[in-house]
Amino acid sequence: MHILRTIAIPCLCLVTLSGASQMMSTAYAQQSGREYSGVVMFDRWDSCYLISGNHVIYISKYAKDALRPYKGKTIQVNADDFYEQPISNSAIVPGNGVHDTLIRAYKIIGPMPDTRPYVLAGLQLIAEPDFEGIGPHFFVEIRNVGTRTNTLMSEYIGPLLLGPSPKSLCRPPSEELDEDVSTAIITRADLLSPWYWGGRTFTVTYTVDPRPSGRVELSPGKSMKNRIGLTIPPGQYQFLFSYGVNQEK
Repeated sequence: MHILRTIAIPCLCLVTLSGASQMMSTAYAQQSGREYSGVVMFDRWDSCYLISGNHVIYISKYAKDALRPYKGKTIQVNADDFYEQPISNSAIVPGNGVHDTLIRAYKIIGPMPDTRPYVLAGLQLIAEPDFEGIGPHFFVEIRNVGTRTNTLMSEYIGPLLLGPSPKSLCRPPSEELDEDVSTAIITRADLLSPWYWGGRTFTVTYTVDPRPSGRVELSPGKSMKNRIGLTIPPGQYQFLFSYGVNQEK
């Protein structure tokens, strides 16, 4: 199995693996005039996202080229035209009314404002593949390479999994035109809560061992290491491990 690991920014770690998936039917509500922030990412299929903590914000394939100079950088945009995609399956995300966003048109404001309730300085994220057991696993580690003790907030630490977009999404034709070739399969996840989504023909889930406490004090030179195990259908995926909070307003 071919593995390609890339560190995009200090607190976003990406791993590509060969290992497609089916997702749920959705509905959109068109809106305008909201600010979004995140790390600009183009995945292995050239789909574009803003990665905002353990959330993904989709960028229309017709609007993504303006963000290429910002690849790997944190920016803030004002969305002139976007859709909010309701997620009603509580097996994926606890509670109804949660949404992912697809931005169709935007204006670039500038660098992302730093309003984080945590400190990133001195932290290093590392992901290493582990295929000794059944299914793909990853050792994910956060190291404190700084000079001060850092308090990790585990609800902001979590995996993301990207893969080819399924062909079965039921969306109006105008929205299908904006959809790119890949999508987030695991999103809005963390290291604290159990996560599972299944259907008659597929299962998507992950486990965390050991499961950390809500707050972890990390003194200089120390690290927190966990093993994430994925249960996913055969296909090609891109695994991300991030520490951050979603910033939108």
